[in-house]
Amino acid sequence: MNKDGGIILDSTLSLKPKTMRVRISDNGEIVGTSHLPSKGSLDDLAIEQSIELARDSLFEEELFHELLMESRNLRAYGVVLRNSVIHIPAPALGGQSSHRKVLIDCTARDGNVPTQQNHSHHRLAQNIAEGLRVLLAHEHRMRLHRRSRTPPALTQSKRQQPGPPLLRTFLRMFGHFPT
Repeated sequence: MNKDGGIILDSTLSLKPKTMRVRISDNGEIVGTSHLPSKGSLDDLAIEQSIELARDSLFEEELFHELLMESRNLRAYGVVLRNSVIHIPAPALGGQSSHRKVLIDCTARDGNVPTQQNHSHHRLAQNIAEGLRVLLAHEHRMRLHRRSRTPPALTQSKRQQPGPPLLRTFLRMFGHFPT
């Protein structure tokens, strides 16, 4: 505790917060990047804000882990994992011929967003990131619902619990865009 009675979080216990980053690549050039608002310097945060930041970081890391696990089963759809970055093929909007990809990775949340000349698809990257977060929050709610129901009868065979369809939802959505 400090002199005012507030709680001081030991700086050695705090980890560097992470966030999931979604980027749009068009013919090898990054044309859009998602971002989370920066909370300022990590040393100047109040205890409530540092707890919220740790919670958000844990959610982001769980989301990226779920995406990694799901991406292993989606190789037939062109989803590739390279250097801890998930590459998802996406159609070009407006009938243009291009090699557009959605790149998803987990990075440190430090507020340093690299500047690019082309900002045409920041909104699309941000929408994909927010959509993935909403889908994981929905999956958490559905898991709570399944746990609160009466359990099924016991059997000898173990039931398989498939992972949440996070990337599959976006692959289906991309399938409805004209190419």
